[in-house]
Amino acid sequence: MSKITVKDGTEIYYKDWGTGQPIFFHHGWPLSGDDWDAQMMFFLNEGFRVIAHDRRGHGRSTQTPNGHDMDTYAADSITSILKTPGHFYYANRLFLLNLAAIYTTGFECPDTSRVIPELKLMLPAVKDIYQSFNASFPSNSLSKVFLSQYDEMIKFVDRQPEIFSQFDRYSFIRNYVNPLFSLNQELIRQYRMFSKS
Repeated sequence: MSKITVKDGTEIYYKDWGTGQPIFFHHGWPLSGDDWDAQMMFFLNEGFRVIAHDRRGHGRSTQTPNGHDMDTYAADSITSILKTPGHFYYANRLFLLNLAAIYTTGFECPDTSRVIPELKLMLPAVKDIYQSFNASFPSNSLSKVFLSQYDEMIKFVDRQPEIFSQFDRYSFIRNYVNPLFSLNQELIRQYRMFSKS
């Protein structure tokens, strides 16, 4: 089994298949990396490298009662072993798909009162990741159009009530998530980040 040990001694199990452009699969509560097997096999057969891990307290990772928050999950991420622009754009595509799935349906969140407050905290943190990526990979950077659209999404979410049932999910998807997804796809094509020639 492949594992990494993070700062507090927790062991994070992961599986890593293939040799093409990497795609990282990050599961939610109360699942494990195995729940991505069908999707991983599909992309593996298409020539991609596919990686999935078990969150701390899940599957084959250390069953720890501590650190079950988004900041610790992010710090535990094995994406630190992947340092290519291609990985970033494929991971960003999955992030945008998750915005569409989780933050518009409440899926995987037993307490929906936490969905919008979490979203309001998460979006600026992801913007910091974007800025760090652009500084590290200036020749493959996110466009000013993408970053401007992302800033508009943050402003939109900040104006929304924190009650999940009152969140304008339709406008969130139509005006922000879908355009950002399309822009990310354009950048994948522009930078020719394909798993096969």
